[in-house]
Amino acid sequence: MFGLALCLLGWVGLSPVPMLANVIGATEPALKLLISILLGYPLAIVYHKYIRKYDRFRNLYFILTGLDMAYYNFGASMYHNAIPAIVIYMSTKLLGPGKINAILTFAFNMTYLLAGYVVTESEDYDITWTMPHCVLTLKLIALSFDVWDGDKLLKGEQLSENNKKTALTAPPTFLELIGFVYFPACFLVGPIFSFRRYKDFITDQFPLDSSADVYEHLALKRLIQGVFYLAAYQIG
Repeated sequence: MFGLALCLLGWVGLSPVPMLANVIGATEPALKLLISILLGYPLAIVYHKYIRKYDRFRNLYFILTGLDMAYYNFGASMYHNAIPAIVIYMSTKLLGPGKINAILTFAFNMTYLLAGYVVTESEDYDITWTMPHCVLTLKLIALSFDVWDGDKLLKGEQLSENNKKTALTAPPTFLELIGFVYFPACFLVGPIFSFRRYKDFITDQFPLDSSADVYEHLALKRLIQGVFYLAAYQIG
């Protein structure tokens, strides 16, 4: 766990992050965030080379690596991001997929996020647990509507073509849900995508092998673009 290793180095005063942050003129939390985002690349390589062939470990891998990122960036306050996921899992189990569950999910997540903003508010731009929580709020609200749409499909109701693509006829398992929440490639700052897309990814619905060159080219292109924009902004 790279994040945990850096935390341990920080506790004993050997972490290079504070020095690097000072050299490039950034804050330590901002550099930790950047490191975590860039970690998505080696984590993806490890997943495709070693983890993907074991179906039962796929969600677990994303959970552990996402939690590692969360702890590295937010410490003990990382628990805030788990609470709404547990709530939507329990509410879907107890209430079933439907309007009431969607309303409850919307109300709870928006209230929790706004309360977090109030509690963590300061005069500066702080990188706190509310940053990924903003992304998480949108993901979980969308998820509640997707399971509602799936329930409508099972009842024979009509949906738009777009809603059919994301509708879930079965709610996610607990491991699938937590893997979706902590998926390291988007946990911290997005992008946001539907649970259906995550499910398709972990069940090999995408042509990851036959189109590997295309995906690698796109990933490298995005990395170069990101580094260029970051350098342009930092240098001024």
